Amino acid sequence: MPVCVRKWNEALYEGELAMFDESPRERANLQNKLGKFKSDLDKITKNDKKKESDLSGALARIKVLEALFHGNEAERNTSINEKRTLEGDVADLQAQLAKIYLSRHTLFCDCKNVLKKQMEKETLMRVDFKNRCQRLQEELDFQKNVYAKASSAKDRIRGLEEILTSERDKYRNTPHGKEWKMADMRERMQQQLNKYQDCLMCSWPWTWRSVLTGSCWKERKNGWSTH
Repeated sequence: MPVCVRKWNEALYEGELAMFDESPRERANLQNKLGKFKSDLDKITKNDKKKESDLSGALARIKVLEALFHGNEAERNTSINEKRTLEGDVADLQAQLAKIYLSRHTLFCDCKNVLKKQMEKETLMRVDFKNRCQRLQEELDFQKNVYAKASSAKDRIRGLEEILTSERDKYRNTPHGKEWKMADMRERMQQQLNKYQDCLMCSWPWTWRSVLTGSCWKERKNGWSTH
């Protein structure tokens, strides 16, 4: 090193020492930083040594693997042949699986068609059953109406019987010359009762219609007014 440079360094160093003497706190801080730098340098040095050791081990492992690779060429060829055989087996299995899928799809379509026809048949049966229920309900309503009309007819018959009883009581003390009128009235009322009974049995449709319209009662009333 030249003398001038060395002197300049010494002067610089002495100046720095003087500066440190002037500021002890800064010098302590710099010493702490210097200690940290040394510690970091030691860690980096250790890491470098470890990495160099790992690199040496990796290179040795690579050499071993290369030796194994070159030494197992025959095994690799055997593995390739086995792979090709397995690929052929996989292709056969895939073809069989495709056939199975096709058969299952066909079976599913057939089952779907059968179920569809069965549902259509059940729908028709349900509609037919609903129509039957509706017809039965209408018939039941008609029977209820008939029963109501029959009850009304019974009430009319009961009223006629009461009228007949009243007329019998009324004409019980009349002269014998009017007995033929009572007999005729009794006969006509009995005929009227027979008509109502036939109406209840639904044997004469025209009688039933006449009861519904009240024509029998009108005829009977007209007969009384005539006699």
